[in-house]
Amino acid sequence: MRTKASTAQIESLTSIISKTEQQINANPGVQALWVVVSPENQNRQHVVDAFRKFERGYPLKELGWQLLFILPIFFVFYAWSSSSVKKDNRIQTLISSHLLVIASIPIVLKMIELVLDLIPNHFFKNLFKVLHSLHLIAIWHYVVILGAIALGLFLVYFIQKKVFNKQKVMQKRLMKGACVFCNKKLPPNASSCPFCGSKQLEPCGNCHEETPTGGSYCIHCGTRAGSRG
Repeated sequence: MRTKASTAQIESLTSIISKTEQQINANPGVQALWVVVSPENQNRQHVVDAFRKFERGYPLKELGWQLLFILPIFFVFYAWSSSSVKKDNRIQTLISSHLLVIASIPIVLKMIELVLDLIPNHFFKNLFKVLHSLHLIAIWHYVVILGAIALGLFLVYFIQKKVFNKQKVMQKRLMKGACVFCNKKLPPNASSCPFCGSKQLEPCGNCHEETPTGGSYCIHCGTRAGSRG
């Protein structure tokens, strides 16, 4: 039960709120605003359209300013990781690649936040109402958790397998005439690296002729590297 003190406090707060509301509504600017947004005003639709336009454009501007601070960090880690892979420094590659994953998470989350901001609010309200009515609201939490785990695994897979995988690094070195293992410039027609001693040619599993190591296809028979033998 409420005590007399708590009842008096509630009445006092209600009185303060009422007086504050009256002061706000008495302000000439606020009164002019109510006139503009009233249904009888002919300019009301222009105000509504302008507000909706601002509401649609604001998330994009907000994302742009946020990425202005996040992307430089991402590109620093990207450059470090790329350099570490080219130098074949495993410790630095391990550290920089994980930092790159961490730096990319805020970017992905901001993109998801933008998509959610652009989705009408009533969509989620109706969704939560349905889940509540079916007593399945816990499913939403599981979906969010599984989605976060899947996102993290995808980022790790994409960065380590698609961006910095060994095959792509070897092909880039092969294209510029460098050793596919130590990345140092090779003498013309060198079959082995004079710096690290690694062989630059390997026998094709199909025609058994020597073809550059790291190439996707044999230079003699055109057989794909993964399908040789």
